[in-house]
Amino acid sequence: MEVASSASEDQAMVVENYDGEVERVEMPKPTLKVTHEAKLKELLHKINSVEIKLCSDGTKEFIKLLKGDSGGELLHYYVKNSAKCLELPGAWKLRRGKSGMFCILKLISVILSHPDGIYKPNDVERMTISRALDRFARSLIEEQLQDVYKELNSKEAKRQKAALLLLGSIVRRGSGLASEVAKNFDFKLQGFSKMGEYKKKQNERRMKLSLRKAFVGFAVSFLEVGTPGLLRSVIRQKEMYSVVLRGLGNDDDETVLYVLSTLRNRILVEESSVSPSLRSVLFGSVTLEQLVNICGRENGGASAELAYSVLVMVCTDPCNGLMSDLKRRLRGNSKRLVDLMKKLKATEIGYHRDLLLAIVNGRPPIAAAYMVEFPYNLEDCASPTWFSVVTLAANVVSSVGSGHPFGFHDFQSHDPALLDNVDVQSIMKCLYPRSFSRSAINKGLLHSDFLVKHGTLRVLLEALKLLDSFLGVLNQNGKLYVSESFKQDFQNEVRTLLPDPQVLLTLLSSLSNHSKNQQLSLKRTAELEKFPEHSCSSVKKLKTDIENKDADIIIGGLNFDPDVALPEISERIVGMSTDDGLDNEKDATNVMAEIWGLDLHSTSLTTLKDAEIYFHCRLLDALKIYLRIMPTVLEGSFEFFMNLLSSPSASQTDLQRSILSLLVEFVGWSPSSRIPIRTPPLMYKHLLAFMNLLVFSQISDIKDQAYRLAQAAMLSTGAFDRNQHEIASWFLFLPGFDREKSSVQVLGLDVLQSLCHVVNSFLCDAISTTGNNLFKYWEIVKRYTRPLETNKEVKPHFSPLSICVLQKCLRLIDSGSGSFTMHEKSMVSTYVCSTLKYLLQTQVDAVFVSSLICSVLAERLGDCSVIDDSGENICEWRPLNDLLIFSKSISDQKTCGIFSIRNKAMPAGEMIYNQDVDADEAASAAFSFFLKKAPFHVLFPAIMSIHGPSSEPSKIQDLLLAKLSECATDCHPISYLRLVLFWLYQIRSSHRIEQLVNFQQLSEICLVLVDSLLSQLLVLNTDSGSSKNSWALLSSQDIQEVAETIFSHPAMITSFSFPLGCSEDCQRLT
Repeated sequence: MEVASSASEDQAMVVENYDGEVERVEMPKPTLKVTHEAKLKELLHKINSVEIKLCSDGTKEFIKLLKGDSGGELLHYYVKNSAKCLELPGAWKLRRGKSGMFCILKLISVILSHPDGIYKPNDVERMTISRALDRFARSLIEEQLQDVYKELNSKEAKRQKAALLLLGSIVRRGSGLASEVAKNFDFKLQGFSKMGEYKKKQNERRMKLSLRKAFVGFAVSFLEVGTPGLLRSVIRQKEMYSVVLRGLGNDDDETVLYVLSTLRNRILVEESSVSPSLRSVLFGSVTLEQLVNICGRENGGASAELAYSVLVMVCTDPCNGLMSDLKRRLRGNSKRLVDLMKKLKATEIGYHRDLLLAIVNGRPPIAAAYMVEFPYNLEDCASPTWFSVVTLAANVVSSVGSGHPFGFHDFQSHDPALLDNVDVQSIMKCLYPRSFSRSAINKGLLHSDFLVKHGTLRVLLEALKLLDSFLGVLNQNGKLYVSESFKQDFQNEVRTLLPDPQVLLTLLSSLSNHSKNQQLSLKRTAELEKFPEHSCSSVKKLKTDIENKDADIIIGGLNFDPDVALPEISERIVGMSTDDGLDNEKDATNVMAEIWGLDLHSTSLTTLKDAEIYFHCRLLDALKIYLRIMPTVLEGSFEFFMNLLSSPSASQTDLQRSILSLLVEFVGWSPSSRIPIRTPPLMYKHLLAFMNLLVFSQISDIKDQAYRLAQAAMLSTGAFDRNQHEIASWFLFLPGFDREKSSVQVLGLDVLQSLCHVVNSFLCDAISTTGNNLFKYWEIVKRYTRPLETNKEVKPHFSPLSICVLQKCLRLIDSGSGSFTMHEKSMVSTYVCSTLKYLLQTQVDAVFVSSLICSVLAERLGDCSVIDDSGENICEWRPLNDLLIFSKSISDQKTCGIFSIRNKAMPAGEMIYNQDVDADEAASAAFSFFLKKAPFHVLFPAIMSIHGPSSEPSKIQDLLLAKLSECATDCHPISYLRLVLFWLYQIRSSHRIEQLVNFQQLSEICLVLVDSLLSQLLVLNTDSGSSKNSWALLSSQDIQEVAETIFSHPAMITSFSFPLGCSEDCQRLT
């Protein structure tokens, strides 16, 4: 090369751009210093020398300068002054067939791979340089490839390495040159693939590793720059890539990261267009094993993490050829996958465990194949690895149930052999490893080592969850026809696989034993003795009768030991010494937490007692799923479970929650009507336990479950004819009742708690009496209402509980035994009258209830005027007095009496505060508290009955709307709709007597509330996502009741008959 002559050439070049178009680009003039020019002349002179030492020294120095800080400037200067790099082909020709050829190849590879010589958009100078180097590289492919073959066949590692480095540098220049190399290079060259093999001979190891690295670089360079078409073509060079991937386990981290990151970003993506079959060829069994070894390295760092990431992609994405996907007609290679899964050290290495769980996640067929060949022993509970193995088995089953594991692609409508379906059989095989049989589970659950019990129960619980999920999908999938015969066959099949539930009941015997030996507290005993229908002796007799009748079902096979010891600590934890008991206990809880996958920092498991409670909670969860899968398997055990609820341990929140959840499942609920379907006949005897939890518990889900069970208990009397709205009404006015939180605990008043207990016990006693004497009370209802039944289609829509409660309330107030204080009598009286008034107001036709109440009260009170405000028993009798006046007003259709009840002045003796300077502030604070806490069903009638203020009707309306939005959705909207319509009817009927302005304002408020309630009901009926759960959705019976209310309520007829001077009202109601 003549650098000076090249520099003096015309600086304009005609070049071909990357799109094949010809363009003229002005070459920038060189700006390097004279010293760089001189150095370049010296180096090029050495390189073209016939002396091997000069040539070698020149190439080494040139390479060093190119890799230095000013290497890019040097490269640009050289290419600008020698566009065809003529000195390099000259040196190549000079060394052809002679020693030192590898020096030239190495120098050229450095020049071609230099980052400042690679194409970069929008950089004109670099664009010119890169195109010149591309032309030079292309000439090498076209003219010098045979010399490269000679170097590769030389058997000298340094020459072979130089040739591979050169080829790799050409490929990396872009997809065009990469395609040229792929088209012209002979990949079948003898001995070519052996260059990438790892040699174990110590004296050759270093050089061979260096040669392998160059081989890997050349092979992977195609993947780095290739287009989809090139990738599909070059990936067919199976032998070359097989050598690369099979040796990864012996490569350094840099090589591993380079290869795997390129595969992840260029091949294992949709854009690569490489078919699943070709991807599957890349990842054969040996390659997969290499990746498994890499991700299992101790302190593997980034390479281990990347290997795990690639394995997850390869093994879980059907597009990569191993995992099957019948929907896309991808068969995969299940055998290769299962073989890989069996080789994983999933009990020792975290990445291996996570990979195994990722493979089986939501894939019953592959999990079933693995469980059949489960590579660990679960029969020997004394093995030091048993805990980790049983935890792995449980995690596998749990992972199978994650995601969407049930495709049902083979299910046929009305298929008589549904149980033999491949999906069903896969589920059955996934439940637990083949060696973990039903008898092995029984032994594990009854083992003396409580950690073995925990491990066994974890596997059983995960298996139950999987079955439950499977049946849930079957029942919810409307496209599938699931016959009753299949369900029965499925239950029979499952029954042979699962342990007998009596084994689980045996494990709960310690809790039951506490309950059977426990005596009720003195305070609660005293309260119950006041109500003979719900006394301890009555309950005890009832339980004795039931247990004698169904002893073989309820407690058959149970061993009750009065002295319940703490669980035995595993010998594997304790060892030979007992001096460090606290450490042993901590180790035991750590093992237990690992078995269940718990984070000790976020749980309260600190002692063995906590572990025992946790175990019992999971036992109850397992029994709950037993009931869901096989509803009849625990028939007759309700009393046993109720005993658990009254045990001292049940005061623990988690245990309480689990027991209640089991009881809810035991009762069962119809999803369409929210009616219990398996209510025990005498469940109402246990109502007090549910009501106390409902009123006093601080946990919202416990309160919710207690509420549902209390409803079921009341329905078990047979008195309500599935009238859930009336049942809900009996809870609304219980002292401290709140579906979200306990008002009693918030206030923190012991006196109020005592009064709540009295009211709860009174109601339970009345319900028990009604249930025990149902026909008697129905006859009383008929006797009182028969004169009103002029139309055969009009029937009473209330239960006989109203009569029983009212009669008991009168007897209680009349009682002079001293068993009840004035406060207790007043509280019961207030509760009874508030509830009955609400029932009156929420009837479509209130005449029946009002007449019945009047008849019962009149027998005792006579004319209401005989009770004046000066009597000694004013507190307990006033509510009854008001109720009688209210009922008579409805019966006689005298609405003026309703509006006048609240307007009487309170006597001075009943004033809470004396007249002083703080009276106004105290009254204001009390009223504010009332407005904040009072629910809609309390506040709305209060406002209506005193006419309401005419000065601020909009604020009253906003307050009532806000209260409506706060109310629970369960049952209340329909009752609230009737409540508002009741008062609208009273207003419409009274408009001729009172001032028209006030009634117009109240009527307008009522119409706005009706509109809001109807909107709520419409949302509940059409939008399942509007409520927290399906329990709040309207049933078909609810819809029927709404329609009956709208078309039959007197308020609707009155609105059209007496428009109150406002035609808009009629329009809105319509």
